[in-house]
Amino acid sequence: MLNLINISKKVFIFITIRVFEFIIMEMEQQIIALPCFLMVHGNQQAQGQKDHHDLKEQRDDAQNQRKELWREKGEIETRLKIEQDKALKHERTLETAWGRDAQKGLAAIHKLIASGKVSGKGVYGPLIELFEVEDKFVTAVEVVGGGSLAHVVVDNEQTAARLVKELTRQNLGRVTFIPLAQLASKGVVEENPGPRSDVIPLISRLKFDAMYTPAFKRVFGRTLIARDEKTAAEYSRMHRVNCVTLDGDQVNKCGAKISGFTDSNKSRIAAMKKAKDAMIEKEKLSVELKELEE
Repeated sequence: MLNLINISKKVFIFITIRVFEFIIMEMEQQIIALPCFLMVHGNQQAQGQKDHHDLKEQRDDAQNQRKELWREKGEIETRLKIEQDKALKHERTLETAWGRDAQKGLAAIHKLIASGKVSGKGVYGPLIELFEVEDKFVTAVEVVGGGSLAHVVVDNEQTAARLVKELTRQNLGRVTFIPLAQLASKGVVEENPGPRSDVIPLISRLKFDAMYTPAFKRVFGRTLIARDEKTAAEYSRMHRVNCVTLDGDQVNKCGAKISGFTDSNKSRIAAMKKAKDAMIEKEKLSVELKELEE
């Protein structure tokens, strides 16, 4: 019996030793594998930190881009408001220069055509919108053109009659029309009567579409630009033509002199050009703003 007990103890001890040996072996294997585990885990941690840093940078870039877009939008909106104010200011200058009825009539024609209530076929617009001129000739053109600058150029009398009828029916103001088909070139200065250092035809300083030639000959074709008032008086007397200086002093073919004082701040041609420029810039900025918001 005693021997059996001793054998059982020996077996128990043997098994216990083998278990501990197995555990130690497993631990040794884990210890051997630990550096690899730590290296892999460390790499994963480093990659995680890098990914986190990259995401933060992407977020910051996105926020900066959004701030830049807001800044650009704010700048465009500010510039757009400035151009709108400019256009309105120059339109008011024109309204004062034309007179209430004429400006009301011009605005009415634009609205009637834009709304489709009246056909725009054969309607070319006010004379002032149909030409370009160098700044140094603006005063001369302004005084010679006078109220005719607001006259609306159309293709024929039928178109003019159609518009007059609609303006009268709705009490939309008064407008004078220039029907191209009914115009003659009587009295137009066809050739320069003297050296270009003395005089030049006023119409030669204007840039316009050839189709409007009859209208421009009607208004400007009988006038020469003279070097000075003395030269204007001389050519007016000798050739029976109207003359004007760059300062706007006029001498008509009968010899009568008209002082050319004009307020440059109230120039209709300058106001029209500035209004056009403001409208072009306004449309450009509106497109930029729309693209920015998309």
